Amino acid sequence: MNDYTPQHHPSEALLMDHALGNLALGFGLAVDVHLDTCEQCQGDFRLMQELAGGLLADTAEQDLGRHDIASLLDQLPEQEPATMPLVTVDSDLPAHLAQCFLDLNIDPGPNSTLPFVTRAPGIGTIPLSKEANGTFARLMRIAAGKAVPHHSHNGLEVTALIKGSYEDEVSWYGPGDFVEHGPEIKHQPIAGVERDCICIGVTEGPLAFTNPLYRVLRPFFPV
Repeated sequence: MNDYTPQHHPSEALLMDHALGNLALGFGLAVDVHLDTCEQCQGDFRLMQELAGGLLADTAEQDLGRHDIASLLDQLPEQEPATMPLVTVDSDLPAHLAQCFLDLNIDPGPNSTLPFVTRAPGIGTIPLSKEANGTFARLMRIAAGKAVPHHSHNGLEVTALIKGSYEDEVSWYGPGDFVEHGPEIKHQPIAGVERDCICIGVTEGPLAFTNPLYRVLRPFFPV
């Protein structure tokens, strides 16, 4: 994809929930897109899948609490991280995103035009999934130098960066990074000036805009 090495990754709790099959569809897609290109997390996830398989076999009737994950991971024997080959597609999109497009009858080919719909100045989205529990996943295009309106969240928000970069009050993020924010975070992502930022954004419920104007107009700009 590029020479940048991701610096931000899914939490161990989120990876373990994915290994156990507990994530909503949209969150699982975002994690899979990150795994498509991050060798570090590929190895971690393979180990968690092995651990999850053992846990499910031994405790089929018992729920795994998030507070137990760190201690379980500490029990893993020291070993070289497992690796899986990176998967690429002709369109230079992560494989799981390309497959999602095919499932939605969207052409992910290199010469196709992706059907972004303008939601706010400089911001376009393509809906990827909407679930009964309120989880909503969309592919976002933030024009170079443009900003998403300042907001907080009604629950978990994750972002899987594919191309370009953005920064907010917390950090700077580049291609391949995975950003995980809880409802306590208030921020305004601003795309880098060098190119448009393309990312998958997944939220539990709608964004909570801090500007009263956007709160009034939110139904017309469902970013």
